[in-house]
Amino acid sequence: MMQSLPSLLAPQKGETVIDYWVSMSPAAPIFGVEWRFSSLFKETMPKAAGTPAMASSVVLTEGDMHDEDLEEAEEEAQAIEAAAMDDLTALKGVGPKMAAELNAMGLTTFAQLAEMTEANILDLSEKLSAFRDRPVRDDWVGQARALMGAPE
Repeated sequence: MMQSLPSLLAPQKGETVIDYWVSMSPAAPIFGVEWRFSSLFKETMPKAAGTPAMASSVVLTEGDMHDEDLEEAEEEAQAIEAAAMDDLTALKGVGPKMAAELNAMGLTTFAQLAEMTEANILDLSEKLSAFRDRPVRDDWVGQARALMGAPE
């Protein structure tokens, strides 16, 4: 039996204020709250076994976003990535080109270098295009630990 709209909008007994407001959103099942208006759309909403109905049917693609939104999202991602990166040129033996090469390999922070084992450093040395002895000779692991303030 379908409920009337005013009864759907009334807070349920024992419901918190946050649950009340979240239940107004079709994304409520993602947060573990039943969508308040699901009884109105029972026939039209797909149900996947074990998953909330709305969570399984909503997928955003690049075509759904405006160019401005895409640019803003890319700028935000770049800002987050840049904030997570350390300036590897602070290490002795690492210039801008070497730093770019290390970043391309996925090494972006002093913490990553500080955690490397001797085998990792030897593997890194082999992958470098030039100055392959620098990671060992200049003790990049020790320098990274020192720059982080960690004991060697």
